[in-house]
Amino acid sequence: MAALAADADAGEAPPPSAPCSAEVMVELLERHGVPTDLAPDSLRAIRDFYTSTLWSLAAREGRILGYLRRLFEAQFTGQLDLSRESLGHQGLLTLPAQLLQLTGAKDKTVPLHSLKLTDNRLQELPQAFSELTGLKSIDIKGNPISQLPHSMHKLTNLQDLDLSSTHMTRIPLWLGTITTMTDLKTQDNKWESPPESILRGDTAHILEFLKRVFDAYTTHALDLSNYELSVLPVELLTGTG
Repeated sequence: MAALAADADAGEAPPPSAPCSAEVMVELLERHGVPTDLAPDSLRAIRDFYTSTLWSLAAREGRILGYLRRLFEAQFTGQLDLSRESLGHQGLLTLPAQLLQLTGAKDKTVPLHSLKLTDNRLQELPQAFSELTGLKSIDIKGNPISQLPHSMHKLTNLQDLDLSSTHMTRIPLWLGTITTMTDLKTQDNKWESPPESILRGDTAHILEFLKRVFDAYTTHALDLSNYELSVLPVELLTGTG
């Protein structure tokens, strides 16, 4: 059974000759509601008949166990990898509710500080995402997310943020107010704002621009003379930040 679990975690089907007793096969099939009353009597026939179905179910079972194990361990490590590659399936459509509870509020647990969600199918992040105030690194690369929830401005410990290959067209101005940010990845997006000339700069350059425009809504004054702009920021033309 240990070999079965290992192969399941890897998400790969072993060769048909992999050692596995008829009893183990039947037990797993029955657990998943697969009828076994028509199974041939001999062990070889059972293997031949059920191999593809068995290992498909074992792989699914392994992925579920791996997913739950990651959520559990994140309470103590502060790190959680829920990328499509690590989960081994078609990708998450929504975030698990358990993730939003990884605040370190329970005894002997630590706040989540690193979250990897690469290449899933998430279209949005919940407003409650801001409760994970311990987050320092967030990777949403490759998700069809079009915007970040405004509540994320509360993530004042955030250092690394990967927005690459998402559906976002604007980097929110409030991101410039998070003074801990050191690494912002923006590759392979069709950005409307900030202008391309700003995005060619490093993280500090981008964040400084965002903060200047953000502060202008309060100060009613904006100095962009140090920037080589060929177009005005979209926010100035629309009055939205």
